[in-house]
Amino acid sequence: MNRKERTVFITILINVLLILFKFWLASASGSLALRSSALHSLADLAIGIFVLAGLVLSRRERIKVAARPGVSSVENWVALAVSGAIFYVGFDIVREVLAGETPELRNLVPITLAALVTVAVAYVIARYKLYVGRQTDSPALIASGYHSQVAIYASIVVVAG
Repeated sequence: MNRKERTVFITILINVLLILFKFWLASASGSLALRSSALHSLADLAIGIFVLAGLVLSRRERIKVAARPGVSSVENWVALAVSGAIFYVGFDIVREVLAGETPELRNLVPITLAALVTVAVAYVIARYKLYVGRQTDSPALIASGYHSQVAIYASIVVVAG
């Protein structure tokens, strides 16, 4: 497992913990926004798995064609797919806001403070992916880092809501 793959694998593990935490917060508060955020994080997890698979395939492709330097075409396609996911996340947030049902919330102050942790975690994940993506010149990892930045904004919207 190379550095790019290890980075995505670590962020996948962190995402699993984040998803469990968000579902717990949603059940403790009755917040539909937190439940939606947890479901959004499930989509992020799926994208992370997709990126990891793409990086593994890319490495195998490069091994087969060792004479060809640069980034493999698989990695470019993964970056393109992640870019599409970024667009979808923005669309999904707008759709969620416009659908708007008002649930009865419980434990508002402690849940809000705990939800701030999700913002911090999303920030760390995004920065980590972008850092390693730039150092390894990985378009897939950079695109995944930008997608994780969208998760920061989504988490901020959930906390503010």
